[in-house]
Amino acid sequence: MKAKKNNNLGVITFGCLTMVSVLSGALSTVWLRQQICKTAKNIQFFEQQIDKLQRTNSYAVAEIAQLKSPESLKKRLGDKLIPPNSKQIVWVGRQHKSTGKFVAQQGRSQRLAWVK
Repeated sequence: MKAKKNNNLGVITFGCLTMVSVLSGALSTVWLRQQICKTAKNIQFFEQQIDKLQRTNSYAVAEIAQLKSPESLKKRLGDKLIPPNSKQIVWVGRQHKSTGKFVAQQGRSQRLAWVK
């Protein structure tokens, strides 16, 4: 009789452990699906934000391009628009070997300046 009781206890223990394992696996699957759903909603939200920002950016780029166009500048400034003189132009030349900074030359003079 005692052997039969131990055998029944082992079966019941095995059954309980199997049930706990199955339930924990099922709960884990539900939790994982819930996290996937939350992550998908977050991704969708951020994609919408990116689309909105890209539209705003493309509008701003088009606006800037239109404002920089020579026709627009002529309309706004009229006869005040003249070519730059040599003192207003800065030429960036070669990179200095020891410091790694670029050497700038202003106009046609031989004055050199370090560009940060």
